[in-house]
Amino acid sequence: SALFLSMSVAMLASPSEFWINEKMIEHEPWSRLWWEREVRHRVYVYGFAVGSACHTLSILLSMSFLNALNETARDSDVLRMFAKGEASLCTVKCERAFRIGCFADYVAVGAA
Repeated sequence: SALFLSMSVAMLASPSEFWINEKMIEHEPWSRLWWEREVRHRVYVYGFAVGSACHTLSILLSMSFLNALNETARDSDVLRMFAKGEASLCTVKCERAFRIGCFADYVAVGAA
């Protein structure tokens, strides 16, 4: 997640030359080219924003999960956490946030 997060933050902070140059080209307002440019730019920004948020959530969930595991005194406490289902639900949420973040990043790269 940290690798994808660093990439998406870097792409948001300094977009590619093509994206910047395309923004400088004037199109007739409300034309097909104007709409295409505006939609692509919004997909780019929103995709990387959602990707950054999901990867941050994935990192924070995994950190809190590891802290909870480190605070257990015995191995039987860890088994009890997974047997009741709450611990596996946290890992599923972490995986889901990572996958959504990856998908959002791929969509944003595709829009660029």
